[in-house]
Amino acid sequence: STALENPEPIDQRMVDADRAGVLYTTDPTNHDRSTMIVEAGLGLGAAVTGGLITPDRYTINKATLAITERVVHRQSWRLARAANAPSGRTGTGHVAVPINEQTEPKLSDAQLTALAELGRTIERHFAGAQDVEWAIEGDRIFVLETRPVPVVTRQVPVTMEDRRWTIDDGNSDDLPGAGSPQHSVHPPSSILHPLVRGTSASLGVASGIARIIHSAADFERVGRGDVVVSELTTLELTPLLGKMSALVTDTGGRT
Repeated sequence: STALENPEPIDQRMVDADRAGVLYTTDPTNHDRSTMIVEAGLGLGAAVTGGLITPDRYTINKATLAITERVVHRQSWRLARAANAPSGRTGTGHVAVPINEQTEPKLSDAQLTALAELGRTIERHFAGAQDVEWAIEGDRIFVLETRPVPVVTRQVPVTMEDRRWTIDDGNSDDLPGAGSPQHSVHPPSSILHPLVRGTSASLGVASGIARIIHSAADFERVGRGDVVVSELTTLELTPLLGKMSALVTDTGGRT
């Protein structure tokens, strides 16, 4: 008989990560191949990849492995294997991070260097930029998954002079539907400065009516071309992908 006729089960140990995240072997927002980006959080990696926390972000020079930028974010809880979950089960829960550790960098210089070396090796093996999920348990680094980083070559010119802003928080009855320019406003040039800042998760620039989404009950207010504002990125937002021009969330990284 063949293996296909009598498949053997796979018994794979799950990594009980102390810290985990994503390594991009090229900057995913501008495709600068000279740099690598590492995003990291405490606990299991699902909190990072699921956008449940805002991870630390580290920029590394690919040639020299020098760490050129550190952006550390406070983390008040981590995702961990539930204390009452039997061995072999996948139950998880939120565990509080001690106050004195909440603002500490998630990775040491040695760990960043080791990850960067792995990233260069993986990129050479696959002959292209990679998006690598990793986890650290104790002093061991585990590579969980790797996939190509999509390459975008088209450059989009950006100008701000003719952009318009309209915000809908769901509490106003006199706001128009999406795409009603007669009710949009041109801000004076003196206030054309960022009102909020964050981490760009993808290339491009978009504008439109901002629709603040608290739950699926708010979906009917979203029109084509609107900018959706949500607490985090979830699969629940999938029906809006064909409508929205952009998505802004309170938490999450570039993953």
